Amino acid sequence: MALDHGSSGRYPHPVNAPPASVDRAEHVRAFDRNRRWFVAHHEEILARYAEEFVAVLDEHVVAHSPDFHDMLAQLRAARGATNEAFHEYASAKPLEMIL
Repeated sequence: MALDHGSSGRYPHPVNAPPASVDRAEHVRAFDRNRRWFVAHHEEILARYAEEFVAVLDEHVVAHSPDFHDMLAQLRAARGATNEAFHEYASAKPLEMIL
């Protein structure tokens, strides 16, 4: 059985298609502003939210919790689903990666 990709072939299912009103470039710019704000205020965030997951939206901390899923629930309850929020774990410990 073949999938119907529609006329463009990009989005085989309407759920996967982005909403027509979404300006992706603006979402990316807003996300980057929030990321840069987190980096610029890292010491303040670390002093207040050490060892917690932090969500930044509109250049403010809008949710935080030691539990990632709890932080996401707070974010969604306060602001709804948003792709513009930047979230990160606030820790003074160096990040270890296995490559």
